Amino acid sequence: MVYFLISAVFLYLGINYKKNPYFFLFILGCLPFSNSFATFFYKNGLYAYDFYFFAVSACLVIDFVFYGFRFKHNYLLLPMLIVTMYSIFSIVSVDLNKYYLRDFRVLIFIFEFYIVLQILKVFENISLNKWILLIVCYSLTNVVYVVFSIFGIVAHEDLYYSNNGFRYFDLSTYCASIFFMLSPILGEWRVKGRYFNIAVLLAFSSVLVSGSRTQVLLSLAVFSFFYFSNIKRVVLGVLLFIPLVFLMIGFSDFELVSRLSNISFDVINEHLYIRFSPFFDIIDSFHWYNYLIGQGFGTTFFIPWFEYRSDYLDPYNNFIDTTFLTLYVKFGLLSLVIIVSYLLAIKKIIAFDQKVSWVMLIYIICLMLVFALPYQASSIGLIIGFLMIRCMVFKSHNSYSKLG
Repeated sequence: MVYFLISAVFLYLGINYKKNPYFFLFILGCLPFSNSFATFFYKNGLYAYDFYFFAVSACLVIDFVFYGFRFKHNYLLLPMLIVTMYSIFSIVSVDLNKYYLRDFRVLIFIFEFYIVLQILKVFENISLNKWILLIVCYSLTNVVYVVFSIFGIVAHEDLYYSNNGFRYFDLSTYCASIFFMLSPILGEWRVKGRYFNIAVLLAFSSVLVSGSRTQVLLSLAVFSFFYFSNIKRVVLGVLLFIPLVFLMIGFSDFELVSRLSNISFDVINEHLYIRFSPFFDIIDSFHWYNYLIGQGFGTTFFIPWFEYRSDYLDPYNNFIDTTFLTLYVKFGLLSLVIIVSYLLAIKKIIAFDQKVSWVMLIYIICLMLVFALPYQASSIGLIIGFLMIRCMVFKSHNSYSKLG
């Protein structure tokens, strides 16, 4: 019931996408679109927010037919065509079951980015202070959801989420991460708002409570790269870093800190082996042509560690925790076309600064190593995050000259 209600709200907002862009962004980032709450917003391969993009696309088609709306060409058309063709050709070779349907997430993942690029101007009218307030709300809600889990206000059937109640990760985490990483240069570009400094601190808190070592380390690395490009900040950073180290030592028994500090070559090697072992099991069954074109839609990975988490959790999954290997199994060498096209589209949306765009591409590539982005409910947060930065820079400079 909750799923259908939320879906109806997003459908309505999509039909009226020109009038309510801020409200759409607000509920998208503040609702708990995390895997731990999947029963509330996910059903039959569709997330509740998908209906917003379906409605927007229908409106754009109507505008195209009756009012001469022109779709903008971009890098995402080719990967959408590739995935669509695979969905058709796979019909003759795989069962048309739930696993086949779930692979449409790859197409929806690209399609929703394509729709965002078509309606960029709708979001550019949002004021700078509203964007910053949005980050504050996104980050606060993430902290609140962690508190709810820690104190047992919310409970999960899945043993994994019960044991990891100190962590919370959803699409707004990506938005917070992007904002936090780029905050040093946003300040240099005169992107300042009433709550800017508060938003930076809360965004970092949101990244921390994600409990993702990859996300935390990448966010800190990129933030440091931009922050310490200014020599005055180097001195300030050292002065702040020393008490932070003592603080972490003092709270070393805190589970989240222990998780982030428990990093060594052996730990990393073990985690990589566990993540990628289902991929090698499938590769062992490849015919020669599968190395070129993959196995297509409906290919599943057997995930043995799913069995301990819940009696109701299916050990067969459409993806493993890496974008590159997951897509290679499905699409073979054409997976490179899909990934490169996606990266080029991201580079285009943040083309206002070459250094920023290249660093962000490295950030995305690192995420793809450990996350299957096309299947994540939270992956839309990356697009919203980059959209947010683009609009902030536009509002600050009040000019399209640097936006590409």
